Amino acid sequence: MERNEVFDKIWEAYEAGQLIPACAWCNRVRIGEEWLKPENGTLSTIDERMTLSHSICPGCAETQLVREISRS
Repeated sequence: MERNEVFDKIWEAYEAGQLIPACAWCNRVRIGEEWLKPENGTLSTIDERMTLSHSICPGCAETQLVREISRS
């Protein structure tokens, strides 16, 4: 997905009042079923406090799980 498409999808979700899951580790956002890295400044165009819902993407979840297992 191109950067303009990512911006458009984020803006559509914002305008529709939808929550956008954002990974607290890598800052990717979930658009549909994809986790995408928005361009710098993209999220500053929306009210992040009311739109973003912190989550964890599958890649970061796996990394965190591996770290926890290796600590055991």
